[in-house]
Amino acid sequence: VASSASLNTLLPRFTLMGWIFNTAVSAFSTIFNLGGSQAVNVFIASTGSGFAVQEFICEVNATTHKGQGYSVDNVVPLNTWVHVATTYDDSGDRKPRLFINGVEPAYNFSTPIASVGAVSSIAGLSDLIGMGTAGVNRFSGRIAEVQFYNTVLTSTQIQIAMNGGSPIPENLVTYLPLLGTASPEIDVSGNKNVGVLTGTT
Repeated sequence: VASSASLNTLLPRFTLMGWIFNTAVSAFSTIFNLGGSQAVNVFIASTGSGFAVQEFICEVNATTHKGQGYSVDNVVPLNTWVHVATTYDDSGDRKPRLFINGVEPAYNFSTPIASVGAVSSIAGLSDLIGMGTAGVNRFSGRIAEVQFYNTVLTSTQIQIAMNGGSPIPENLVTYLPLLGTASPEIDVSGNKNVGVLTGTT
């Protein structure tokens, strides 16, 4: 998704969400990447023997002063549709928070770790879905119904969106159904933040 004035409003606060169907275990599977790896990464990481343990993770300022939200292990099953969301407020406590099917999970560090300093700018940089910068760390499976808001939604509002509602339409920056039938993918938010398909099957 190319940079735009509306997408730049995702900072200093955001909610990112979508449905995922993960079909393979890998060390690092990108779900959302805002402005390259320096700004915001949302992904599944697999560790342990044979990459057996999967965690849902959001990192901001990934290179320095990292803010982290790491879920407990195995909250994202394979071959199952799961709704994932993450929120962050750079003017608040600067702690990335996670939601699985509308509910905040337990965290591996008891609580998310706050970022130190403002998150890196995403102005002029593309936002990626299903892969990291330079096409690495691709997601295996399907991603659908992606919604980006330029505000922090509550768990109740995330559940409304998860069930097909529109809790705060005035703060909806992009909404990509990701039908996979044509490129560019339409943005039904009205902001024209279309998605160009790259390397998908």
